[in-house]
Amino acid sequence: MRSRTTGRLAVGMAAALLVSGCYGPFQLTKRLHSWNGSVGDKWENEIVFLIMVIIPVYDIAVLGDALVFNTIEFWTGDNPMAKDVPQTSTKRIARGDTEAIVTQVADASLRQVTIQPLHHGQASEALVIKDVDGMTVAMDASGQVRYRVQTLADGRMVVTDADGRQVADGSAQEMQRLAASLPR
Repeated sequence: MRSRTTGRLAVGMAAALLVSGCYGPFQLTKRLHSWNGSVGDKWENEIVFLIMVIIPVYDIAVLGDALVFNTIEFWTGDNPMAKDVPQTSTKRIARGDTEAIVTQVADASLRQVTIQPLHHGQASEALVIKDVDGMTVAMDASGQVRYRVQTLADGRMVVTDADGRQVADGSAQEMQRLAASLPR
């Protein structure tokens, strides 16, 4: 009796996979893999990967994609796991006693850079840079606009302060040279 039930379960699962069109994007598994790759250095990533293989986190993710999320996408055209998740990266830049922590967040609807200056280890006011109405805007942590950068049709960039006064401008080549001179 038990082997008959196991056989039926196996056939049922195989049929569900075939009927559901499970060959899909496996978004949950991709997200898990992407997260695993950003945990730390290569050794930390490998340790976390091995733990998730032993616990069977990856197996559960693949099964969830195959039976649930890819099936939903097959029938509705929308995979709940395909929604954009912002990608975040952080770098620390140092010159002498002055440092800055630069955090970049990007997804389909948002591109934002936050610069947190540190002077002798003490944080000062952060600057948030993002696109607003086709213009690059730099604002403080409270949302107060400090600068606006507008790219003109000829590639020149014009920087204005919060009051609309022009504080800088430069050609695209000058801006590229400036950007190339910044520490990476």
